Amino acid sequence: MCECDGRTDAGSCGSVSVPSAFDGGRGRLGFPSYRGDIAYEEAAVAETRRKFDEDFRQGAVRIVRETGKPIAQVARDLGINEGTLGNWCALERRRHGDPGGALSEDERAELLRLRRENAELAMQRDVLKRSVALWVQEAMGR
Repeated sequence: MCECDGRTDAGSCGSVSVPSAFDGGRGRLGFPSYRGDIAYEEAAVAETRRKFDEDFRQGAVRIVRETGKPIAQVARDLGINEGTLGNWCALERRRHGDPGGALSEDERAELLRLRRENAELAMQRDVLKRSVALWVQEAMGR
């Protein structure tokens, strides 16, 4: 029986059915017969990740900052991915504070501490308000 039109004579539509043992587990159009093939093939070509020491990272970021060249150009010159260099530059801006409005890590930590302290003080104020209200009710003799 043909897979395409359901007729009893195989290949009546002109297609040629090849057993999966001969097509490497792929269907008629050359696509993988199941998703596992794709994941396996992609894993086979994965590269190993390069490690960059801190001096190289700082030097690359300094080149971007001091020369004013675009990150993409500096990354090409150094032979690294522009996204990687962009991440390093963003991390450096966060660490040392950027006058462009973003908070440094120290400022972010202080902001978190101040928000917690503010929440605690607000709770203490609310407790005092309630206690004063109860005291006034008792004083009025209700």
